[in-house]
Amino acid sequence: MQTNIEKTNQEDSGTLRERARSDIQDLKERASSRLDQATTSVGRGVERAGDAVDNATHTAADGVKRAGRYMQESDPATMADDFVELARKHPGATLCVGIGLGLLAGRVFRPRTTR
Repeated sequence: MQTNIEKTNQEDSGTLRERARSDIQDLKERASSRLDQATTSVGRGVERAGDAVDNATHTAADGVKRAGRYMQESDPATMADDFVELARKHPGATLCVGIGLGLLAGRVFRPRTTR
């Protein structure tokens, strides 16, 4: 026969177990909700990045098409005149491009040595 203390202890432990289960379930639901929100947020960010890459790709492709069309339709004298005009309008950018091309040419044409 159980004493009143034993019955009370069993009831208390049952109540504590139920409360712990409830608290654990709440934590699971909150964690799941936060994970869903984070996943959605990351997904939106990735989608925006994809859109930016898509736009940049299309812009670059359009520029390449225009450059190709320009080269097909222009004679060398016209292109030289256009380049001189561009260099006069943007001397700093022209200098930077020239330096970059010079460095690239130096790397390409440098004799290769093996160690």
